[in-house]
Amino acid sequence: ALVTPAASTGYLCICRACYFSAGFTEGTDFKYHVQSGTITRQQCKDACSVDAKCTGIEHPNSNTYCAFWMGGACGLGSDGDASPSNKWNDGMTCTKSAGATSGAMPAAATVAFILGGMHLA
Repeated sequence: ALVTPAASTGYLCICRACYFSAGFTEGTDFKYHVQSGTITRQQCKDACSVDAKCTGIEHPNSNTYCAFWMGGACGLGSDGDASPSNKWNDGMTCTKSAGATSGAMPAAATVAFILGGMHLA
């Protein structure tokens, strides 16, 4: 039997960063929750989880800012990369995963995530 996941917000995180300047518009595609100061990655995720427009975060290991990605502007691809992006050893980009309370992941993507590469004939 299929089990329905609890309504909680999980995140898929990778060591990549999307380019803010790659055609993304501040206020539409991304916004800063904290632009300077101190915020942990967990605090950043928690803040994103209660923002209906937030579909993911960008957060440096230095804890100096928290950016929200909105509308799926910077999302994980099927191979775990975000595009356009670059390798980022000093932080992570995290996207809300299946079971997210915002409904940020479309149903087809949720099915693909659950099947996780299973090939159906």
